[in-house]
Amino acid sequence: MVNLTAREFSVLSQLMYKRGTIVSSHELAESTFHESSRTTNAVEATISRLRRKIGHHIIETRRSAGYLIKR
Repeated sequence: MVNLTAREFSVLSQLMYKRGTIVSSHELAESTFHESSRTTNAVEATISRLRRKIGHHIIETRRSAGYLIKR
């Protein structure tokens, strides 16, 4: 079992819902933190924590585009 914070769960849920599609940091920030500009660093930190908890190979980074979980 993996314990996730509410924010980690929200980000992971968004990525799973849009599985196979690149999701931008901006989009994750708006859906998770209900803001966009100030919180992209918070999204990066959340992704980093998620990778430590669920494995680095699950969430992929697409430079200058966003994040995705492959199908």
